[in-house]
Amino acid sequence: EIQRFFVDRPDEGNRSFMEKLKDQLEPTSVRAKELAAEMLWVLLLFPSNVGRKKKIEIVTAVWAWSGSTLPTNHPMFTAFAEGIGSGGLGFNNYRPYELKFLVQFALAWKAKAVSDQQSLIEDPWRFAEFTDAVPGADKRQFRHMLLHLLFPDTFERVSSGSDKAELDHGFADRLAKMVLAPGESSTSLIARDRRLARVRQILEQEHPGKFVDFYERPFVEEWRPKEQPETGGA
Repeated sequence: EIQRFFVDRPDEGNRSFMEKLKDQLEPTSVRAKELAAEMLWVLLLFPSNVGRKKKIEIVTAVWAWSGSTLPTNHPMFTAFAEGIGSGGLGFNNYRPYELKFLVQFALAWKAKAVSDQQSLIEDPWRFAEFTDAVPGADKRQFRHMLLHLLFPDTFERVSSGSDKAELDHGFADRLAKMVLAPGESSTSLIARDRRLARVRQILEQEHPGKFVDFYERPFVEEWRPKEQPETGGA
């Protein structure tokens, strides 16, 4: 239903995302509206530049369209206490496209046999390949968010493709003398993630006992010399 009434019927008007979404979901069932609220909950887990109050407001408003009330003290909102990383202005401005990506990802995932789902969820890199096969994955911030949410030890807490590109460039010298496998040396999103995983291993060896966060000193200074704030973005 969400695919039919939201994804397949985009509203390019000048109204707010919530106004348009309400009209798009109006013909759908109660369960579809509740599912839409749950999917927005997932979308809002990562970004720290959207406050807890606003996140709860969005999810409860969409749930209310189903005709019932979701309490603001529901346990699901405990996860909104803190964000993980900034999504920047882009994530909010392009929220319809991020939700569309999540819907299409979910449809592709549900189409898989349970045994295939289990196999994919046990392998971060195969899961990433599956995710990147969803149309539009290369343009969506939620692609990066989802991989970090599920595999935080493998994928960085970076939701910005441009930040990952800067990281890749900024730490390229650390990998210059290494022989990279074909899957690590291409221009694909996964290859870049693999290189960043390699860089993390090197930095952990250089700074034993220190947690490596690319947005914190001393690491941020190597790829973002001016110490610009974490901005997110496409």
